[in-house]
Amino acid sequence: MYVVASLTLCAAITFILIKIQPNSTAENVETTKPKTYPGLNLEDPAASFVTLRYVNETGGDETTRSQAIVWLDHQARTQLSAPAEQEAYLLEMLTVGGHPSWDIEHTLWLFNSTFNVLHHSPDPKPLTKILLQLAAEHPHRTMRLYALQHIGVQREQGRLTGQLADQIHDLLKKQSDQADPEVSGSAIRLLLTWDTEQPNASPDLIERALEIATSPSHPIDARITALHAAHAHALGTSRTIAADLQHPILLRKAAIALIGQHGGENDIPTLETYATENFRLAQAAEPALITIQNRLNNPESPEPVSF
Repeated sequence: MYVVASLTLCAAITFILIKIQPNSTAENVETTKPKTYPGLNLEDPAASFVTLRYVNETGGDETTRSQAIVWLDHQARTQLSAPAEQEAYLLEMLTVGGHPSWDIEHTLWLFNSTFNVLHHSPDPKPLTKILLQLAAEHPHRTMRLYALQHIGVQREQGRLTGQLADQIHDLLKKQSDQADPEVSGSAIRLLLTWDTEQPNASPDLIERALEIATSPSHPIDARITALHAAHAHALGTSRTIAADLQHPILLRKAAIALIGQHGGENDIPTLETYATENFRLAQAAEPALITIQNRLNNPESPEPVSF
């Protein structure tokens, strides 16, 4: 009898304790509220920041991703800085790397458009730090090339100075020696135009650029980049490339365009010949002729020095 009473009392106490104790599963476990996207119509999504948020936080689909890019591109074209909250969100998106479900094509597309928006930020340093990290560490070559391209934009705008500029300059010197000709060519181009107040590039950089430009083992895009990176220093090389029928047409056209930029009166007869050789070369030769003739007709424009 005493045993039964004791068990009854214990049961009653346990019941009371259960009633007064907090519900550990319902109250102690933090619950995540579902994210909301005001105004987003997934059947017909608009180009908006809300759509971008949806794409970044859920992965999105082909339609919403495209609309997110449309919004980014429109924001960039305004040439105005995004609101601080939106800017912070974009920087965080870049830092995290975007949504895990994005393939590299969409990642490149979204990142490139986001870079364009952030170029108008009042403070360029957060973007610079991200570009530096991407250029140095990202496993995909195209992303590294995009980062280098946007670093060049910052430098041209006068928004890349101080310690960060020194760090990037050191990185470019390392990348100029890389085996990958596209990366090294882009790095060389930036180094050759790094300081517009002191445009005399080092002979080693010029030699490296011309080496890439004339090497058949390098991709055509890298050869063109390297050729134009050397500017007037590549004039002699460009004349040789343009005259060589064994070189790819695209490379010859790039060489002809450079002759137009840096050549002189002596180049006109040769350019006239290229203009009649075939229509593809004419696309480069005719504008090159006009450029040189305009320069000759302008007495304030000195005759380029031949190399």
